[in-house]
Amino acid sequence: MRSVLLAAVLTSPAAAQPVLEARAKGVAVASGTAAQLSARVATSRVVIENPFLDGRAKAYEAFPAAPLLDALYGRGWREVDGGEVTFKASDGYEAHVAAAKLAAGGAWLAFRDHDRAPRWEPVGKRAVDPGPFFLVWEGGKTPEKGYAWPWQVVALDTARFEDVYPGLAPRGVKGDSPEARGYKLFRLDCVKCHGLDQEGGKVGPDLNSPQSVTEYRPKDQLKAFIRKPSSFRFGQMPDHESLSDKDLEDLWRYLKLKAGQRQKSW
Repeated sequence: MRSVLLAAVLTSPAAAQPVLEARAKGVAVASGTAAQLSARVATSRVVIENPFLDGRAKAYEAFPAAPLLDALYGRGWREVDGGEVTFKASDGYEAHVAAAKLAAGGAWLAFRDHDRAPRWEPVGKRAVDPGPFFLVWEGGKTPEKGYAWPWQVVALDTARFEDVYPGLAPRGVKGDSPEARGYKLFRLDCVKCHGLDQEGGKVGPDLNSPQSVTEYRPKDQLKAFIRKPSSFRFGQMPDHESLSDKDLEDLWRYLKLKAGQRQKSW
């Protein structure tokens, strides 16, 4: 992929201004504050129906995501088969968004809340400040429809998921197996916060090392916890009540398989 090193972006950022870092397969290729980036990509005032504010409309100043990525990486990020862009939050949360979704339009990287500037209106059940950068979508593209809304974004990365986390794929199973289906669910819902053998998100605990969660949690209890952790304890993990019994069984089968495919002893 051709990287575009932006002279205006790579200059020293203004003091105390949040910086967005662009990486390609983990290697930094550019960085800049919102002011520096706006010298290359025009921003707009967009009104977004925010699902984390009960669908209420909010006005943000934002970069159109696809042109911003074009400026940072060149257009090659659009053309990678199975390509993804990872939005990395300051707390270790990672949202993996298909390049095709971003290229299709409707995604904006907000950097200012017009109603509260210079502050942000808190979002979500935990009333989190979503700055310095917040990926939002127009046109009713909500998390329930498969569109990630990561907040507190501080870095981007471009790579295929399999290249970033080669150890997560299940080995020795067919593509239509329960374990393969569980892997897809893990990619979609779990890897944002959790890892296996230190590959994946860092917000929640590693689920495979030094012990697999399947080795110390009874199967039925683990399924119930994944579906509705809020019924067990207060914490950051969201409920997943949309997961069917079959989904939970597939996810358990994947985790059980990976328990036997641990990459090294810890």
